[in-house]
Amino acid sequence: MEGRRHLAQELTDHIISFLHDSPSDWAACALVSRSWVYATQAHIFRRLYLLSDGGSNERRWARFLELSSKSPDLTRHVRQLGVTTFGERRMSTETFLAICTFSFTRLDGVWLILYCLKPSEISAVQRLLGCPTLRRARIVCDEPSSFFQIWDRCSATLGHVKVSHFTRSKERFCSSQPSATPIRLESLDLNTPVGGGLHDWLVHPFCPLDFSALKAVSVGSNTEILQSDKFAPARQTIETLELVASNTKPGLDLSSFPALQVLRMDPGGGWWWAYDTLATITASSRILKIIIVGYLDTTTHELFDAELSALPISPTIEFEIYPPYYASMITNLPRLMSKNMLHCAKKSPEWFSHLTGMPI
Repeated sequence: MEGRRHLAQELTDHIISFLHDSPSDWAACALVSRSWVYATQAHIFRRLYLLSDGGSNERRWARFLELSSKSPDLTRHVRQLGVTTFGERRMSTETFLAICTFSFTRLDGVWLILYCLKPSEISAVQRLLGCPTLRRARIVCDEPSSFFQIWDRCSATLGHVKVSHFTRSKERFCSSQPSATPIRLESLDLNTPVGGGLHDWLVHPFCPLDFSALKAVSVGSNTEILQSDKFAPARQTIETLELVASNTKPGLDLSSFPALQVLRMDPGGGWWWAYDTLATITASSRILKIIIVGYLDTTTHELFDAELSALPISPTIEFEIYPPYYASMITNLPRLMSKNMLHCAKKSPEWFSHLTGMPI
């Protein structure tokens, strides 16, 4: 009878998880009882983000080391690590090396913002990316030579990658030998302007990223990458595709993506490109959902309504838009309304990151 006064531990853990907007409440929960400690610590230490200025990062890291020395089990709770070498007060090389070479036992994702890396720091990043439990990596780097080197010792478990371009250099990718260990990706996020060096790296035969098993891709306006020879195998396996329409880029033939199920498109200023792309959907397409980011211009209502209502398939059409705008817009889409294909979705700037579990 005594045991009935307490909730099952699974329910207690679930309730505690709803306090993600209030870390101070997690700390208070850890003091309630021993049965609450593990669940609260798992949330408190899940993300170790050292992305502020150097001084604050140094103090937070020192505090973590102090706590982990007293309670070694805390290390197993760290699933996401964020660290930067950028800031008004740059983190010391010694601290950066210590972070990258720390023995994280269950690290799943890293978010690295890298500027002006020293040779010793490049080696440390290589070791971090070689963590045997690592599945996700979000990399921002300002220097091509450093960026190209950090992938040399990546973990075989790495399956999800998000990379950003380097704007301060026109250095091109050049490699004389292939990577020792190809990185077989499940998802790739390139939703950023891709400079020449990064583009060269992605389509080069010696790029360590293996696209043959890609399931989800976000390319932003870099749609020409999808049409490269390097991406030919991926066009057969991609199930989720996110892109930004652009009238300055070659058109995209969706019939060349036989496994595609979800298409998320930001028309931007490329409505005609978007129409031409949607027109390539065939009767054999497996697309179940088309997500349109933003509202339609009044001059495009009739054309869009006619284009999508005439598709040889009947996917769900979702608009990521504020509900009041959606209510007024759909009155101008009578064909789609009559087919009950339209839905309103919550705006989600980090939609792809949430989909792939990428550190945010």
